[in-house]
Amino acid sequence: MVAIMMAACSSNETIEVNENKGDLISFRPIVKGVTRAADADLSSDGTSFNVEAFNTGETTSPYFSNVTFTNLGRTFTSATKYYWPTNNLDFYAYSPISSSQFVKTDFKTFTITPSGTVSEQVDFIYANTNDKGKGTSGEVTTLNFRHAGAKIAVKVKNSAPNLKFEISGWKLGYLDNTATFTYAYASTGTDTPNAQLAFSDWSENSTQSADNTYSTTFTANAIAASQPTAYFLGNTGTPSTSATDESLNMILIPQTLSAATAYASTTAGAKPNGSYIALKMVIKNNTTNGETNGETVADATTDGKWAMWPIGGYNWEPGKKYTYTIDLAGGGYYETNQADTDGNLDAILEGAEIKFATVTVDGWANYPKSLDDIYLSKVKQIVDESGDATGYLGWIIASDGSIFPNLSALNAAEKTGVAMIAYVGSNNAENAPYNHGLAIAMSDANNGTVSQYSSGIDFLPSDSYNKTGDNVLESGLQYRDETHNSINYPGFKCAFENNNIASPSGTSNWFLPTAWQWRRMMDTTANGGMGNSDALTSAFESRGGSNLQTRGYLTSSHYDSSYIWYKNEFGNIQTMYKHTQILVRSVVAF
Repeated sequence: MVAIMMAACSSNETIEVNENKGDLISFRPIVKGVTRAADADLSSDGTSFNVEAFNTGETTSPYFSNVTFTNLGRTFTSATKYYWPTNNLDFYAYSPISSSQFVKTDFKTFTITPSGTVSEQVDFIYANTNDKGKGTSGEVTTLNFRHAGAKIAVKVKNSAPNLKFEISGWKLGYLDNTATFTYAYASTGTDTPNAQLAFSDWSENSTQSADNTYSTTFTANAIAASQPTAYFLGNTGTPSTSATDESLNMILIPQTLSAATAYASTTAGAKPNGSYIALKMVIKNNTTNGETNGETVADATTDGKWAMWPIGGYNWEPGKKYTYTIDLAGGGYYETNQADTDGNLDAILEGAEIKFATVTVDGWANYPKSLDDIYLSKVKQIVDESGDATGYLGWIIASDGSIFPNLSALNAAEKTGVAMIAYVGSNNAENAPYNHGLAIAMSDANNGTVSQYSSGIDFLPSDSYNKTGDNVLESGLQYRDETHNSINYPGFKCAFENNNIASPSGTSNWFLPTAWQWRRMMDTTANGGMGNSDALTSAFESRGGSNLQTRGYLTSSHYDSSYIWYKNEFGNIQTMYKHTQILVRSVVAF
């Protein structure tokens, strides 16, 4: 059996392509992290993608062309069966298989026109891998789907103490609305999970114009005076400081934005001469100081008209998410010329300082992912030594078992991080199902105070003594039992309890790592790109935890009836008297 694993959307989704029974090519997906209805999601029955295959190095006379593989209960199959030839193949795939929003010219060229209805905009994804052939049972190759479009989101704040707002829509204006995506052959990186499609793959077919706008409306959200940053929620009328309504985000053509600087002419009603973001809003007083509280101000917005802010000076790139933050305090500009003779942008609130829109850029990551994604990458790493399992080193595991590459992604998902991945691989000394890796708690057990291996009573039999420390493949979970979960073994007990924090879903219970396991984690993080041999010491604070202290940490490996092994401040494994007070950091296996 040959298994082909596809990691979709720049590490956003993972699809396993499995050749079942002999040489039959079929697909079995595992998809994680879809964030909105229009995002590419291949996990449900009936979903599908198209694949074209060529003999390696060729682009004519395909082995098969435009073949649809459909999800029929976790397995993607085609109506006509295809089998591996003796020669190797190059694969090209895309999803959705068809849409009124794109026209296919050939296997790598598509003209795309995003829908004017935001909730219907499709997430066009594309994948390519080259020089793949029939392999032996257990062989795994990868094909990575990537987002071709750019995702755009908006959030607002209000620094004005005397004004409040009602927002019922948002708009992007002066854009390209049609362009051609042509996948360029990459000599390297086609199988890199975190790579993005190139901005140069896009060529503009339409001219940016004030007539090219995308907008969506929703139940009016009340923005209070001095409101902190908030996202719109489309159906509730109440904004959220954390939750995102993905149905309001847009998926648009990557393009270069030039910010509006004036109206296109001095004529009344003239539109801006460059790109902008606009909000449909009503502005009201929030004071009773000589004015009526709640009284509508600024005639242009009494019935919820559009106020705009210029944006531009950069590219929207494929696979990136751009989140604009607007401070409403300045009121913005009128979207059209108000009959001024100079054509300058007209401020809605006279005398108020307009707060320009700011933008943050993130990888369109579609987190959370799950531990399943690590399992698949680990399998590939073990089988053909080309996997990216070590790419998950340093990722944060949330309490629900979802995983995130950094603190900002964790916070954006409103999750609580409880552990950091420090080793990925089967050589973690634990048995299935927890033989895929190790993760360390985000802070010291026992609330950071020292503890002991034992309090003077040693129940362990002599034949379990570990005379060589980190050279012995030894399980830490084996000691998680009634004997060690007692005051006789305070170091074990506080490791098991870990400050009363539950272990992440999908992992083992907390336990005290052995000398072997400490060594695996120290060596792997150092060699896996996190830094030098001291990588673990300073890895946690930037992930929302507490760094390891520059002191020794207890292991569950004992040398004899009097001495145990510990990790010293230099990362070495040494022995010490087992009643010595020492720090404890809990670990889970997954």
